[in-house]
Amino acid sequence: MKKKRLLIYLIVGLTVIGYLIYRTVLFSEYDNKLTVSNSKPEIKLGDLLNKNDIKVDYLKSFKYDNTSIGFDAIVNNKYYVKVTKLGKLRNIPFVINKTNKDFIINYEITRFPIDVDVQIAQYFSFYDFPFHIKEAKYYIDGKELKRIDDQFVEIIFQGNYINFSFNNKGKEDFGYLTPNEEMSVSFILYNNEVYAINTKMYKDYPFKSLHSLLSESGQ
Repeated sequence: MKKKRLLIYLIVGLTVIGYLIYRTVLFSEYDNKLTVSNSKPEIKLGDLLNKNDIKVDYLKSFKYDNTSIGFDAIVNNKYYVKVTKLGKLRNIPFVINKTNKDFIINYEITRFPIDVDVQIAQYFSFYDFPFHIKEAKYYIDGKELKRIDDQFVEIIFQGNYINFSFNNKGKEDFGYLTPNEEMSVSFILYNNEVYAINTKMYKDYPFKSLHSLLSESGQ
């Protein structure tokens, strides 16, 4: 009986160890495919926003498996934006709803390099990338200040983090760890693909939502 029990423990132990090794290898594979450079992105901010006169200084560009997935930039010398390509949109219009319950932890999450100047971290599940989005939900560990649904969805909030989950799977797919200050996340459609644009305060300049930023640029 003792030998049988020990055998069961051994099998369970080996299974757990094997699973942890698998997860570690998988995480390293995703992490190694994410690269950062100082080159300009293939798709510019002006393309996404249909604003060719907008002044943009590009800071970093991100690629995953040699495919461009986003960039960090400064607009008009005083507004920080972080752009991330999420994937294809399967249903039009883009549907996103708030939930009061946080999502299941996703162990395939990969963290982007933290931008020290603005103190914000982004995380992303490359296991399902590119996403084929039918619907989206979001959870804020903090307070939603305002939501704007004019031409595109923009969520203005203040909190410790914001999580997004796609296609009603109930797990976190994408999100930001934030310094608990006012910021926003917008969702832009470009060539039937969804891009998330995070805006926040930069240096001593006041925060502006993406809608307000575009209005300012149009003047």
